[in-house]
Amino acid sequence: MSRVASRYRLTAKELIGALVDVGRRPNLFSVRPDGEVVFNTEARAVVAAFCRMPEEHLLRALPAWGREVPSSRLGSGPAAWVRTAATIPPTGPGCRACTARATQGREEARRYLLPHARVCVKHQYWMLEAPVVDGATAGPGQLDVRHVQQVATAQRRHVRLLRRSPHAGEAFAVAQAVTASWWDEAWPEENIWPDRLRLVTHGNGLVWRVAARDAVTYPEAVTLAAALADADVQQQLLDEAGRHQPHSLADVPRLTGELARRLERPWIADRLAAVTTGPLNAWVRACVRSQAGHKPKTRNMWRVSPPHRPTPVSQLLAESSDRGETPVQPEPASLPDSAEDAARGFTRGLRHAGAYAAEHGHLCAPNTVQTEGFAIGLWLANQRATGPELAPERAAALDALDPWWNPPWNLWWQRIYHRAKALVKAGQPLTPEHGFPGTTENLGTWLYEQCTTYSSLHPGQQRLLADLGITQERAREAMPRRRDLKAARRTALDHARAYAGEHGHLCAPTSARQDGFAIGKWLHSQRVRARRGQLDPALNQALTGIDSSWNPPWPTDWQREHHIAHADVAAGALLDPQAGFRNFGDRTGQWLYAQCVNYRLLQPGQQRLLARLGLTEPVAGTAAPNPATQHPDMETGLNRPGFGRDSII
Repeated sequence: MSRVASRYRLTAKELIGALVDVGRRPNLFSVRPDGEVVFNTEARAVVAAFCRMPEEHLLRALPAWGREVPSSRLGSGPAAWVRTAATIPPTGPGCRACTARATQGREEARRYLLPHARVCVKHQYWMLEAPVVDGATAGPGQLDVRHVQQVATAQRRHVRLLRRSPHAGEAFAVAQAVTASWWDEAWPEENIWPDRLRLVTHGNGLVWRVAARDAVTYPEAVTLAAALADADVQQQLLDEAGRHQPHSLADVPRLTGELARRLERPWIADRLAAVTTGPLNAWVRACVRSQAGHKPKTRNMWRVSPPHRPTPVSQLLAESSDRGETPVQPEPASLPDSAEDAARGFTRGLRHAGAYAAEHGHLCAPNTVQTEGFAIGLWLANQRATGPELAPERAAALDALDPWWNPPWNLWWQRIYHRAKALVKAGQPLTPEHGFPGTTENLGTWLYEQCTTYSSLHPGQQRLLADLGITQERAREAMPRRRDLKAARRTALDHARAYAGEHGHLCAPTSARQDGFAIGKWLHSQRVRARRGQLDPALNQALTGIDSSWNPPWPTDWQREHHIAHADVAAGALLDPQAGFRNFGDRTGQWLYAQCVNYRLLQPGQQRLLARLGLTEPVAGTAAPNPATQHPDMETGLNRPGFGRDSII
């Protein structure tokens, strides 16, 4: 349309607006040479008649000719719809030599640049995704690859790959993202790409280096795409990973070795082993998660997330044209408000994560943890939920604080591991063959369990245990942790004495803790053993010496309420049953009234304990409820802990 309009000294916008004018208002707002205009059926007939060209000829020459306009956007009549360069496949100037022959050198033709048709077979030119800036094509437009035969050879291999593999196109998109990330790394061992770059650009400066990225890396992208699309390589990856999700490419050395062999770069296997993020790592995880695409209801393994997509060459050239310079690395573009807020939020979260890592030595914080009012645990959980799609620079920042901040196993395993690591760092060696002496009971038991299941652990877990000195050979010799029953009993009795000294009894609820020790659960366990006749007499004697009523024949709730009432009487509180025990607390007063109501149902031992308080049967008969604290169940003494019939009998 631009060429037709130029014959009448018009712009494409003016010509198209005139041809599809409806009600003197053109259905067109902006036209760019690197964009696309789609006509509806009526408009195609008008344009074909104006150009005096049969529609079947235009359909053969113009790929977008047969596309339909979104009918919901425009009314009836001849209409056109504009699509910008960002919403259409990559385009760029066609081969200039071919175009000059067809137009006598007067015009520039833009064409759709398919990934497997970037090289003009006849003239050996690589066609670039060159944008249009101020009406002219930015950048060199095309690259001379006549002296780089690997590019033309790779294009032929690419075409064959597309014919024989159904996922070749998707695999090439992944491979192109991977090679672009390698291009940005600038590894010193890489010497093929710099030589190829000099042959392509002839040393013409930085703008050519930006433009030549895809051309220079194209042979490796095709080789990598062939490897990723190979079903044998995918199955090898699944067999190597087993039932574990790889954390880094070091967990799949056979895959990295295969890629190094195909790329003819033996050194790249070691480089890839250190990778924990990026498009290749994301593809490996997706392949294992989806079982090479055979597991239903999983995300497409070929999807390249936005943070891993390479910056288009057209965008780099447009930015360099706007600035009048060309940096090697693209500068970050201005972000929308939502993206800026997200960036500021990540910076704030990273600062708190650094403070947490400095204090605890890791980032495996529970979700409920907060630092300075910031929910660092929940923030880290959200970053982990993003998974491989987290931007590489953000993942690298978290990796710098803790390489295992997002392990492929449960975080509880990582937290217990850090406890063992802190013990080793403090100078306590771990000796599996001796049953891990010097460790707590729970930690020693956990370490022994890791030794017994060592072969089924994730390779990353095995490496972490090896850092503690627990290798596979030592794990085979591991002995169960020996529990020092005498020391454990002494510790429990010390806590029991401390609890009795503080509360005056041992009728602790099961939720009670004393200096971090679960004294309530321990006492309940001893009572169960005593009632079954399984309690050690020495332990029973020790507990009886602390509290003679530690294991009463009635519920411990009743005994605990009696101790509270006894302490109040000892402190000088008068019973005064006729006034509803108003000199006691609400709960204690209600409990005393319930005992009076059900006095005859009490066991003799309970009655004797109440008599010590001064509450005999005649006195109990005079008891009256306290209207201020009376509970609906007090008349029957039912349905409340320590009050009901179950607590009395």
